[in-house]
Amino acid sequence: QAKEKEDQQKLDRLKEEGEKLSEVWHMMTSDLLTECPEAAEGGSGGAGQRVLLDRWKGMSEEQLSTIRKQREEQLAEKERQRDLERQRDAVWDSLRMIQSRTGEEEERREREGERERRTEMDRYNLQLAREQHA
Repeated sequence: QAKEKEDQQKLDRLKEEGEKLSEVWHMMTSDLLTECPEAAEGGSGGAGQRVLLDRWKGMSEEQLSTIRKQREEQLAEKERQRDLERQRDAVWDSLRMIQSRTGEEEERREREGERERRTEMDRYNLQLAREQHA
C-alpha cells in the first residue's frame, strides 16, 4: 500500500508539473506576453478601428513614424500660416502708413491754402483801407 501511495503521489506531482509547464508554455506564447499588437485590435465590426485597452502594448515604429510625419507637416503648415499672417500685417501696416502720410499731406495743403487766403484777405483789406484814406 505504501508503494501504491508513493506511485500516486508521483503521478500527482507529474500531473501538477505538466499543468505548470503547460501554463508556462501558454503564457510564453500568448498575446499577453509576446506583446502582439494584433491582440489589441478589436474585431467588433463597427465603424473605425477599436483598440482593446487591456491588451494594448503601444504603437509600432511605423505608426510612430506616421504620427511624427503628420506632426512635422502640421508644424510646417502652422509656420506657413504665421508667415502669411505676418505678410498680411505688413501690407496693412504699409497701407496705414500711406494713408497717414496722405492725410498729413492733405492737412498741410489745407493749412497752406488757408494761410494764402488770409494773406490775400489781408492784402485786400489793406488795399481797401488805403482807398478809403485816399
